[in-house]
Amino acid sequence: MEKHQHLHEESLGWYQRLQLDEDLANQVGVDQTSGILVASVTNGGPAYEAGIRMGDVITATDGSTVTSFEDLSKLLGSKKPGDTITLTVERSGQSSDVQVTLGEQQE
Repeated sequence: MEKHQHLHEESLGWYQRLQLDEDLANQVGVDQTSGILVASVTNGGPAYEAGIRMGDVITATDGSTVTSFEDLSKLLGSKKPGDTITLTVERSGQSSDVQVTLGEQQE
């Protein structure tokens, strides 16, 4: 399961993320208390090119709520490089939808 999650993270172009809860939200100063906190983004990767930045919170993928790594993995399970997904991202208290085209997965 961890390898599967790692591969999908690479296809999005981020390599460090944290599952958000109330304690972590307070520590990093975000309003959202559930979702996936993007801790770092690969410069030039698909997420970066779509405008996702460190500190963003991913709350949904293709309209389905994301509250855990497992949610994200399940939602990305049927996707392949070149597919475009819609991520709902919260930044500075504002929510927006971002289109991301998945990149190649590194083995």
